[in-house]
Amino acid sequence: MASERSQRWAAARMLAIGIVVAAAGACSSTSSTAAPTVPAAAPTVTTAATATTAVAGETGTPAPAGSLPGTGTLTGTWSGTWTRDVEGGGGTINFEVQQIGDVVSGAMTLGGSVCMTKPTAFTGSFDGTTMTIAAKGTGYEVDFTGTLAGTTLTGTLKSQCSLGTGTGKWTATKP
Repeated sequence: MASERSQRWAAARMLAIGIVVAAAGACSSTSSTAAPTVPAAAPTVTTAATATTAVAGETGTPAPAGSLPGTGTLTGTWSGTWTRDVEGGGGTINFEVQQIGDVVSGAMTLGGSVCMTKPTAFTGSFDGTTMTIAAKGTGYEVDFTGTLAGTTLTGTLKSQCSLGTGTGKWTATKP
């Protein structure tokens, strides 16, 4: 059981890294024709058609609910608004989230931000109630913490760039 969990965790991390690399490449100002490198064989293979998880060398066993790739509670598109704590202002927020186990990754946009002006890849975690993510781009870092209630995430953010450090609040919903 511990070995299977370790293998799932490793596969989730590899997928998260691949998503971040792909998203970062899409946000880059330089273009590349090379495709992201994907490991030839992942330690865990999951099939949505049969809803089973097979670990190399073992027969398939029923997959726990929500454990198939991309089927976590947070997976999907989240949209909402954010506001600054000081000096007013704010804007829109959009997350494209992929969740596998307690690992979340994807890309976000923060409309109205003077620091984060283009889509940015993020990584983080979700414990079933609280999501914590970090995004880092050229010249800026943004950290978000949010609490899930139904289909709404509500939380705080902290951004840092050459213009200074700012904090705020945000809310996003998933249709």
